[in-house]
Amino acid sequence: MGLVVITAPAPLMTAVQAQAGMPALADLDSGVLDDLIAAAAEEIGGPTGWLGRSLGVQTLELRLPAFPCGRIALPLVPIVEMVSVTYTAGGSDVVMPGTDYELRTDCVASKNGWPSGCNVRIQYTAGYNPVPAIIKTAVKLRVGEIAMQFGRDATLKKEVVEGVGSFEYDVSADAKRSATSRAVEALLGGLRVLTV
Repeated sequence: MGLVVITAPAPLMTAVQAQAGMPALADLDSGVLDDLIAAAAEEIGGPTGWLGRSLGVQTLELRLPAFPCGRIALPLVPIVEMVSVTYTAGGSDVVMPGTDYELRTDCVASKNGWPSGCNVRIQYTAGYNPVPAIIKTAVKLRVGEIAMQFGRDATLKKEVVEGVGSFEYDVSADAKRSATSRAVEALLGGLRVLTV
């Protein structure tokens, strides 16, 4: 069982919006930039992201083998609304009436106890609308960091340009986590959902 995206979120920003104020992105093809925006957003948020939040509004389905006792925690806050609670009983799918359960911040609770059943599917929408500027800024920084790796040899320690000078790169283990990555983590650190 697990968490499945039923309806993906809209892109957090367009290529033009990402390029605004980011000269390093000015020469990138908009299709490539759209892919980088999607990859950075997925790395940070959603079911595969490290933040533990839905960035843009999306429909999710939590799949469980059976109903647990008590409330059911819904991953990827902020939760916008419940869509449905469906389960299998007696070989047939049953959709619970919306009046039998309620959303409580980041969990769903039955008003009169969960029924007996298996193959539980809980659909809900989660995410920001609008997406906060701090999240957009972090995604834009991450896109810029990924874009800077295009065409650069990661093992290169020194580059000499005749008549101009040279550039030295720190390729040590400490330098692998760039200042940009640390800035993204610092921007979003207060939003990170920690699970126990």
